[in-house]
Amino acid sequence: MPSFRVTATVRVQGNNLVSKKTTTSVGDSVSEVKLEILSEKTLVASAKIAIECFPHSYGLTYIDYKDFLSGETERDIKLRPYLIMLGKEPIGTIGLYEMPKHKKDLWVHSFAILPKYRGKGFGARALLDVIELGKQYKGKETLRLWTYGVWNAEAQPLYERIMQSCEFYTNPKDSQYNINDGRPLVYSFSLCGKAVVPWDNKFIDLDMEDRYQDEGHRLLIKDRILAVSDSI
Repeated sequence: MPSFRVTATVRVQGNNLVSKKTTTSVGDSVSEVKLEILSEKTLVASAKIAIECFPHSYGLTYIDYKDFLSGETERDIKLRPYLIMLGKEPIGTIGLYEMPKHKKDLWVHSFAILPKYRGKGFGARALLDVIELGKQYKGKETLRLWTYGVWNAEAQPLYERIMQSCEFYTNPKDSQYNINDGRPLVYSFSLCGKAVVPWDNKFIDLDMEDRYQDEGHRLLIKDRILAVSDSI
């Protein structure tokens, strides 16, 4: 597998983090990392990674996985979820999804690496791979990834190395608790070779994870991945 070399730009400027030049190189040392499309065979492994890595939002992730496999969806998205494999070992999840009302944007879905595999370049390999996959989508100009600057601070160095711009998300119509305490961020990467088009604070719906958590938790119990005694 060829090496990838990506130059990202990050520094604070108003509501944006832009323009500090950094370079990420990922090559043969993580060449065993592959992306495997979600299937019935890998659903349980993917769900268990979501439960461990997203303790407050795994319910929505699992609903999205079930909808993908059934061909139906509760949400207005078009998803392709992947299991991140190191050889034959599942070590994380990632995906790409589209929202019809934002036709030129593609979003990263449920990106996680199990704790014992972090800091080894595997997450960078997976993110670079989905960037390359994103470039194959017709009409998509920008890859987006939203996260929390406070609640997911551990992942920020990776995103700052690879993604090309970052904006603070402060939409007044969205959850003010999540905005004030979690400090949400939107990272972007150009898929078309042009300058990154800012997300510009368009509505995301941060409360969505909370709304679907109970439903997803019950579904995991029904599918015998969680026990009835497992609390949310």
